[in-house]
Amino acid sequence: MGIFRSLAIALAVPICLLFCGSTVHAQTFQRLYGSTTLRNVFTKVIPDPPYYYVLGYEKPAVGALPRATVTRLDAQGNHLWTVRLDVASQWNDAILGPEPAPSPRSLIVVGHTLPFNGTTRSLAGVVTPAGLFTGRFYDMSSGRETFHRIVRNPVPDNPSFPYYIAGIEWEPGRGTTWDEVVLLTMDASLNIGWKKKYQVSTDDEFFRDIEALPNGDMIIAGNRGSSTIGSGVVLRISNTGTVVGGVSSATQLSFVDVAFMGSNIIAAGHEYPTFAARLMMFNLNLSPPQPVWQIALPVLTAIRNVWTSGNDIYVTGSANVGGRVRGVVLKLNGGAPSPTLLWMKYLDNGEVSYLEGTSWPLSSGRFAFTDGRAKPGQRERAFISVHDLDMNTCMTETAPTTISATNYSFNSPAGLTIILDPTPPSASVGYDILNWPVEVLCCKCPPDAFKNMTYRPTSGPNLPIACGDTADWFYIFTLGGEFMCEGDSCPPMPPISWTLTHPTLGHVASGADNGPNFQVAIPGTSFTAPGVYTLLLSGICDMDTCYCEIFIKTPGCCCRDYQAFIHRINSAVSITSIPGGYQFSISNTLLSCNFIEWVDWGDGQVDYGPFYGGSVVSHTYNSSGTYTIKYLAIEKDPATGLYCWEKVDSIFIVGTKDTWEDNQLRLYPNPTTNSFTLELPAPASAGTRIRITDPTGRLALEATAEVGSERQQVQTGALPAGLYFVQVIEAGKPLGVIRFAKQ
Repeated sequence: MGIFRSLAIALAVPICLLFCGSTVHAQTFQRLYGSTTLRNVFTKVIPDPPYYYVLGYEKPAVGALPRATVTRLDAQGNHLWTVRLDVASQWNDAILGPEPAPSPRSLIVVGHTLPFNGTTRSLAGVVTPAGLFTGRFYDMSSGRETFHRIVRNPVPDNPSFPYYIAGIEWEPGRGTTWDEVVLLTMDASLNIGWKKKYQVSTDDEFFRDIEALPNGDMIIAGNRGSSTIGSGVVLRISNTGTVVGGVSSATQLSFVDVAFMGSNIIAAGHEYPTFAARLMMFNLNLSPPQPVWQIALPVLTAIRNVWTSGNDIYVTGSANVGGRVRGVVLKLNGGAPSPTLLWMKYLDNGEVSYLEGTSWPLSSGRFAFTDGRAKPGQRERAFISVHDLDMNTCMTETAPTTISATNYSFNSPAGLTIILDPTPPSASVGYDILNWPVEVLCCKCPPDAFKNMTYRPTSGPNLPIACGDTADWFYIFTLGGEFMCEGDSCPPMPPISWTLTHPTLGHVASGADNGPNFQVAIPGTSFTAPGVYTLLLSGICDMDTCYCEIFIKTPGCCCRDYQAFIHRINSAVSITSIPGGYQFSISNTLLSCNFIEWVDWGDGQVDYGPFYGGSVVSHTYNSSGTYTIKYLAIEKDPATGLYCWEKVDSIFIVGTKDTWEDNQLRLYPNPTTNSFTLELPAPASAGTRIRITDPTGRLALEATAEVGSERQQVQTGALPAGLYFVQVIEAGKPLGVIRFAKQ
């Protein structure tokens, strides 16, 4: 298989130099490489599992000729190094080094210097996995020349020289663009075994692709003759270069690439001098010469390569789609009697220009696409995407196209003579090592970036919520969920930020977390005014920002939600012990429309209010005993003065204290999840009990205190979420109480 890039100086028939790419890994990614001020392009990918070699070129300065590059990437697309030649040049093809060999393996590359004219010299080189390069210039003629394609022959003419190179050189005595096709053998150290050329009277260019068959035969393709009398040819040659079969068109065609599909050859090419893309299937023996089927691909303005996967055919070229001329991939099913078009796709991330565009099959049901592309205000940078066989990425676009049948006639080609030619002299070539910057692409916001979200008040169960929903506020607002980006190169823990705003107050609070699992906790002190607050979640997916709005209805609007009233009261009321009794306190966070009408201490004494936020009511008992404290909570409409809701609540059962008259209990952490520490004012005596009750006084848990210890560990994992009270009982008398919340 081959891909072709235009020569700096056009041949007699406009041709493109071949550069193929293949890679193999389960990883997928989309990335840009190189400077934003210099032009960088990727042209071929060669897998060396779990790494990639990538051919390309870079212009060292604006207006300068390109210099050939080889880049090495790891399985995730991270840049390891780039080797750049120190002369104007281009690589046309490459193949991994000798087999069998453990990975990593070296890479053998072929190409030529620039400009493509009478000063051109052919190039070959070897690059090691560490980035060490050995290269040579070759002088085959006194005119233009190139090493264009390289293949490893499984049954070579000489086992010491298993690599075959197809190229061209200028034919002396002819015009400056008159070429002869050459065939060379080479070893892994860049030594030439033999050089042969096809000596005919026409300007020949059937060097555009060369593929090896298991028996040592090879397929070469291109065209014979000039732009006025030329014909497209696909030839079968032996391992000595002798033509043993082939087909030749009766019309002006040129084949740029071939691939195998079962016992058939798929050939991609075009008409000339006016371009028109064509695709054909021949049987492997090229006899009879007429294609099994042949079609036109009218959408393409250039055709670069073809490859197959099972019965599917992938053709890569250029087309004017999406308002730009860019690389596109067509997928067809190639079964007889004619192929079926499945789709045409391309990759778009908002770039403004594109160069080249090639694709190559990988193992594990994937393939790679490469080109050069520029964002607004930048120069082209080298691009690679590794994805599945349906080209699924977050930057994939689909465009409509059609195919149609053609009816070209083919014959067997006229005889071709191949002769031995002197081995060309060579000289070494220098290089530089570059470290290119990398930009990760294809990580965007899916429609459900924020999902599986729930919110929870101070206590109670988690409640589901989605972007755009409205939630009720219960003193503390806690939100949790998942944030996931869409794409193949996304960070594992994408950053998240949140902002809370109010219609009149503006910015209220903000914070940050990371995905994929995030949590937002907003304290009650942030909600200082009535109204609907907006919680804006922002998640970063590479260059894309995902947003989610949640609206929080504050309790400032009294008489709207009974459950909110209950939670506000429970959060505001607390009981603490004092010498000989207890103190009833109301937090100053309680809204002005809420108050306590009276407190019944359970011994016949009732204190009447109203008691508003910030109030403290104390009571002492005349004798030790067990008492139930009750109170009446009310919510009043500030507009009408009417009572909306009222509730009589029994907080807990208490008793006066004997031993611990002037001391307090401490409990932490509060709220708690699976356990808490209860700190006593004095070591627990034998028989001391720890009782946990709910707000109605019902027993939820009871345990024996650890004798002699002031710090008691209490397990609460079995308790449902809610408010509870801890009583310490000694010799049957309640000696202390403290409240806690279980999450």
